[in-house]
Amino acid sequence: MQINFHQTGFQATNGVKRSSDTTSSTDFDAILLQAVESMRESQTLQQQHQAPDLPDKQSRAEDTHDRDREHLLKLLRMNPIELMRYNLLREKGLTEESLAALPPEERDAIEQEIAQRIRELVEGEQLEGRARPL
Repeated sequence: MQINFHQTGFQATNGVKRSSDTTSSTDFDAILLQAVESMRESQTLQQQHQAPDLPDKQSRAEDTHDRDREHLLKLLRMNPIELMRYNLLREKGLTEESLAALPPEERDAIEQEIAQRIRELVEGEQLEGRARPL
């Protein structure tokens, strides 16, 4: 049984393939194969672009971890006075390097302020130590 729709150009059959059906099927297969190949190429390009970043990210993470570890060890090696000085400089947004780069007058004023604050902290700790029962 065959139904023809001449006005629309649509044709339905009872399951018998015609040469035009085979041609459209072959065209579809070719288009599908082309799309799959294109998708694979796209994925390969994405992987190639991502592959170099991965070691860089891992390397940066390791570098950050190593820097943080070294910084922690540096802090742990400091005696109490050095740690107080470090914290006081940090409160001012300074490091030993940035303090050394300041003009002499400004550096001396900051050094005197730090020395005074350390004296106050040490004296405060000594007073607390005397007031505590054994």
